[in-house]
Amino acid sequence: EGTSESVEELLKFDFEGESLEDYKCDGCGKKMDEMDGKRIVKRSSLVDAPRVLTLVIKRFSGGHFGKVSKPVTFDEELDLGPFV
Repeated sequence: EGTSESVEELLKFDFEGESLEDYKCDGCGKKMDEMDGKRIVKRSSLVDAPRVLTLVIKRFSGGHFGKVSKPVTFDEELDLGPFV
């Protein structure tokens, strides 16, 4: 399965957000294609950085039933600034 991934790389991937194509605004009722080219992005973020962080890493490849066996590397300390 190749080289290892770091916790930072996995968090960047998870927090980058996803573009919503089929979106309807609850406020104005407009659909995505009626919003003058505006792009809607759904994104997660942390409110505060915890002292101790517990992660659940999804270890399954999309659309397949196989488990991802790449090792995940991590340092003793993690900068959560980009995710807050």
